[in-house]
Amino acid sequence: MLTHFFDRNLIAFNKVTMSNYNLTNINDPVLQETRKGSKGNILNPSVMNKMKVRISSMVRILRGLIIISLLIPPCFASAVEYPYKKADDFETLESFKSVEKFEASYKHYIQQCLDNTYGGTGGIPCFVGYDLWDRELNIYYKRLMKVLGEKEKKLLKESQIAWIKEREKTINFNSAILDKKYPTTGTMYMLMRADDADEMITPIVKQRALLLKNWFEFIGNDKSKR
Repeated sequence: MLTHFFDRNLIAFNKVTMSNYNLTNINDPVLQETRKGSKGNILNPSVMNKMKVRISSMVRILRGLIIISLLIPPCFASAVEYPYKKADDFETLESFKSVEKFEASYKHYIQQCLDNTYGGTGGIPCFVGYDLWDRELNIYYKRLMKVLGEKEKKLLKESQIAWIKEREKTINFNSAILDKKYPTTGTMYMLMRADDADEMITPIVKQRALLLKNWFEFIGNDKSKR
């Protein structure tokens, strides 16, 4: 049906183009022949045939490109236009009754995001687990620093710096392992790599965040008993 539509318009396009062709501003080699023995802008039969072949070829190419664009699945547009969420767009851990429900909430988003970005690098921003637990880590670190004494603050800061250094070493080692498993090219491999990285590294940040949370709640409960 699309082919018939473009075939009909090809004929009309040729007629309009041929009737409005102005040779005075064109330096095409084919059209130069019209300046030899022709008067005004009237084309001789030889040039007319060459131009018809050329224009027909151009329109056929254009028609093919349009058909291809119409047949491309809408998923590619969806991957670009998908409304990705950032960590601040999610509710915090304390808004949920349990860690499990918190994780279920953002994992539901991750799956929904992956389903609607159709693979490739467009799915990489879907993995928000690391960022969410890193946010929780910072929340409880700041809360702890507000309730600790000067001695405990110094110890916590030293502990946190040491943990960050260890985390970076772990991430570097994990990256080296992933380099061995996945090739450096291919958008699908990049997505699979990102999935594995999220699965391996996020638990490290989660563990630290929950430890800080437990320390904060322990101090809070201890003070409330006094």
